[in-house]
Amino acid sequence: MTDFLRKLITDAVAAGFTLDVNHEGETDYLGTNPDEAYKAATACDCMWINLIAADGKVTGYALVINGLNDDEVIADYSGQWLDEWWNRNIGSNL
Repeated sequence: MTDFLRKLITDAVAAGFTLDVNHEGETDYLGTNPDEAYKAATACDCMWINLIAADGKVTGYALVINGLNDDEVIADYSGQWLDEWWNRNIGSNL
């Protein structure tokens, strides 16, 4: 099965986003290293990934709930880029 969380992180970094991976309002990782972002995103049961554009604005987020099936780990999301990514990658597989 596809690791959609890893794919989301890799694709977001490739698209030029900086990732703010946080839990309960505390940033666990801020940057563009996919491996470090994935490590932070899987550190707790529930994590948030904010996508930060080049202008410094948050343009979307993903709610990550670890322990679910690969196609359910990204439990919620917002923003145009994430909506398009979801439809291309997960929505097309359902």
